[in-house]
Amino acid sequence: MPAYDIQAVYPQQRYLPAKVRFFIDYLKAIYNAPGYWEAR
Repeated sequence: MPAYDIQAVYPQQRYLPAKVRFFIDYLKAIYNAPGYWEAR
């Protein structure tokens, strides 16, 4: 499968809402993991 990039864009603020931070961390965890077809 081809690789695709995902970018999260949000305004630069001193305070980032917890929901936004959690969602970005969730996306990083899901999409940084190797695909099930690559796991050995």
